[in-house]
Amino acid sequence: MPAGCLFEARDLAKRFYLNKLIGPAKGGMGLLLLFLFCVSLSLAQSPPVFVSTTNLQSIAVRVVDKQGRNVHGLAASAFTLLEDGRPQQIAFFGAEDQPVSLALLLDSSWSMRFSHKLERARKLLAPLLSGSLPGNEIYFTPFTDRIGAFLTLAPGQSLEPLIPTPQTARSGTALYDALATSLCNLRTARNVRQAVVVITDGSDQHSRLTLDCLIRLAQSSKPQIFMIGFFDPTEYDLYKGSDKTVSLVNGHEIDNPLKTFERIARESGAESFFPSSDRDFAKVVEHILGILQAEYTLAYYPKSVSDLRHIQVRVNQRGVTVSARRAVGSDAPGGESVHFAVDSCTVSPTEHPYPWEPHVTTGLPHTSTYQDDFSDPASGWPNRPHPKRRSSRATASPCSGRPGACGPMAAGPGWRLWKTQACI
Repeated sequence: MPAGCLFEARDLAKRFYLNKLIGPAKGGMGLLLLFLFCVSLSLAQSPPVFVSTTNLQSIAVRVVDKQGRNVHGLAASAFTLLEDGRPQQIAFFGAEDQPVSLALLLDSSWSMRFSHKLERARKLLAPLLSGSLPGNEIYFTPFTDRIGAFLTLAPGQSLEPLIPTPQTARSGTALYDALATSLCNLRTARNVRQAVVVITDGSDQHSRLTLDCLIRLAQSSKPQIFMIGFFDPTEYDLYKGSDKTVSLVNGHEIDNPLKTFERIARESGAESFFPSSDRDFAKVVEHILGILQAEYTLAYYPKSVSDLRHIQVRVNQRGVTVSARRAVGSDAPGGESVHFAVDSCTVSPTEHPYPWEPHVTTGLPHTSTYQDDFSDPASGWPNRPHPKRRSSRATASPCSGRPGACGPMAAGPGWRLWKTQACI
């Protein structure tokens, strides 16, 4: 009911009864009629809006002074939240030390094991597991080119028994798919404040999703995404001197992980880190923990949950810098960019096939046929350079590229158990 209408009803009631202009019964009837009128006016002015808590959009905000120190003790009235330039009503405000739902994604591929990075990272992550506040939720997912289970951790629980051994020494990295799966699983988390911490030494070469697809999902999701790239100095120098993509020695083009990690973190209102030593890694973990403990949380109900909306957060205090995500929602057609399996958070293989999968048909048991006229350079055939290849080691017999001109093809490691025919 409009506030003015409510006050008017109270004033009229006093005048009706105190001044005895009319009888109490009639006065009561008049008040009832006035109340009903006000209710109808309220409904006419603002029709009922039914919202679900799943539509509550939360924004993690960090405020620092000129020396980079966290600014504590701010109230909700100090913040202004703008969506596409229009002020929004803050429906929820959380100060520092609010419970968080945190998902840890740890690359457990062979390269992480071979260089002992996996063991070192597991030990250095301990503060994130032990420094939990009451109400915190901690999840853990190991990943290679396969995504592990989304596990719930008890405070201080060891990660070592939860990390599976890679099936082969050639296990790669499906970073984008692993991130998407965790963002999907966090939709059921109970805390408004949410974050994902990713630790990897690799670049994505095995995901079904593209980087742009993942970015749209990150923009439309609540969690901040902190990226930790655990690269060797040689790898770091190579990536730092490259553009958006990097050419590998086998001719394949991959997304530059330095620029990729920075973009993912920036779009989610977080930070990316590239520690060069265990000491630097420990400082990064401490820094992330400090951010999560010092951040404020602003939440509001957006009118649209599908369109991409630009976010700006202001603080009415001089000499401070505000850090928050820059956009929420999605600019994908129809508002949907990533499809998951019906009964899980697995990236849908039907909606997001590898480039070579549409060319494969299954016949006899354990027998598949690959058909390709090679007119599409992005078909994903193993011997063709493409970032979504299944294996760069697959071999093939000479082929002229004409349908019917080829015989049996040899299956490489990524194609084992396949008796493959090409150009049929």
